[in-house]
Amino acid sequence: MDRSTFFDALWARYRQLTPQADAIQAGLQARGESVRNDHIALRSLAGTSFDLDGIEGLLTTLGYQRLEQYVFPDKHLDARSYQCVAETDAPKIFVSTLRRGVLSNAAEAILDSCAAGLTNAPVTLETLTAGVCWPPVAYASFQLLASESEYAGWLSAWGLQANHFTVSVNHLKTFHGLTEVNAWIRDSGFSLNQSGGEIKGSAEVLLAQSATVADQFDYQFGCGETHRIPSCFYEFAERFPDASGALFQGFVTANANHIFDSTNRRQ
Repeated sequence: MDRSTFFDALWARYRQLTPQADAIQAGLQARGESVRNDHIALRSLAGTSFDLDGIEGLLTTLGYQRLEQYVFPDKHLDARSYQCVAETDAPKIFVSTLRRGVLSNAAEAILDSCAAGLTNAPVTLETLTAGVCWPPVAYASFQLLASESEYAGWLSAWGLQANHFTVSVNHLKTFHGLTEVNAWIRDSGFSLNQSGGEIKGSAEVLLAQSATVADQFDYQFGCGETHRIPSCFYEFAERFPDASGALFQGFVTANANHIFDSTNRRQ
């Protein structure tokens, strides 16, 4: 699987679960915009074949190199960011993983079944785009996980796939910055994640971000019940030049901490 095929596969699955992404892209294109993807984000589980090291090995085959590492203590997450060495304009990739042994015994037992699915899955790029690699969890299990970690609940339902794509605000021609983009998103009928403020970050930290609230999707759980739960969301990123005059290519931990909340049930 080459880089183009990988992103196409991620986008195909993502758009099935995120109707707002198609609608927002159509609206931008109607304004004459050509949408550039700044980055995508993946979620996974520590202690499996698809932990940070396992995923990094796969991304390396696509020409990606690690930029930075991040820690989110309150969410029990670790993360890394990546940039394509051969093509710096290629979308960046942000990978996060949920630590093990930090939730209740009952929650960890549910995660054990998810971990078994990941451990037994082929360690390939195709698996990274496949979604859930384990039998669907029961709704009660999802609720228990989400009550302790919204990230864990989301991961148990959706598995390995892009949880968001990101519009590069820097490449938009008909807007002057993220504030104008957000106003257009609201006027178009979409809700924005307000965790940490509508705009997370600023020129001072070289990165400003906003995100929609995740779409709601009818999900059939392993117990046979169907419930509407958050699926995926669309993000918008505006990058600013650093002291050298080059656009900042990394990520800001405080921003990302609030972006995670786009898939929270309370949103």
